[in-house]
Amino acid sequence: MENCHYSNLCHYLNKSKYLVILKLIYADKVLLEKVLFPFEEWFFDAPVESHVELWSNGLSGAELLDRFEAGSLANAM
Repeated sequence: MENCHYSNLCHYLNKSKYLVILKLIYADKVLLEKVLFPFEEWFFDAPVESHVELWSNGLSGAELLDRFEAGSLANAM
């Protein structure tokens, strides 16, 4: 595995009333996957160049809700 530097302490709060799956992705590999209950918050370390995907269960199966840089969660605390 490539060397990655964990320098971002990130915070995510699931503000929805639904379960979401948060995936932390770096170099096209899923590093972390976490199911978050409504209004649950989670702190995690993320590599500098990683991104986050938020998934939920839609009518036709898994549905990608959002995708963004993990660094955008670093200053959200």
